[in-house]
Amino acid sequence: MELITFIEQYQKLNEQEKDLILTHKRERVLHKGEHFHMAGKRCQEIGFVKSGILRTYFYDDEGQEFTKYFIQTGQLAVNLQSFNEGTPATDFLVAETNVSLITLPKSALDAFSEKIPSWDTIAKKIIETKLMDKLTAKNNMLNQGATDRYLSFMEVNPEIMGNVALGHIASYLGITQSTLSRIRRKIVHF
Repeated sequence: MELITFIEQYQKLNEQEKDLILTHKRERVLHKGEHFHMAGKRCQEIGFVKSGILRTYFYDDEGQEFTKYFIQTGQLAVNLQSFNEGTPATDFLVAETNVSLITLPKSALDAFSEKIPSWDTIAKKIIETKLMDKLTAKNNMLNQGATDRYLSFMEVNPEIMGNVALGHIASYLGITQSTLSRIRRKIVHF
């Protein structure tokens, strides 16, 4: 899915508006292990994932790493609070595979607000939809046991399986890697 197609899921754009957006976009490739955003730095751009998988993670006070979520093809990559408020990000966004992105700098989105009458409505709809998607996914996980969480994750995210380290998947699911290994062995034997 391309950027304009993604945006037009929320609101149709005229040709001038499309051209304005396309003049500000930049293509970027991240190699596996390369960071798109770093904790402690201000998030100055938003990314639309054309292909690949990114992972958002953070470290707790004891230095333990936790995976918050994965960002895949057709999704937006941004630390929203840092981007909107200009504050340092608290999370890292790292490429789990090679990733192809379309990026837009914050200054471009500010220009879109001035020049595209429906832009603020579009942005609000995108944010609301994506936030609800994340909340729904997390709520579904909270209502499931570890095995069901893993099975649901595999069903909804087949492209992550085999492309992301099991430790990161376990962290996302809120279980230890050894628990995930036991679950996987149990599933294989059924």
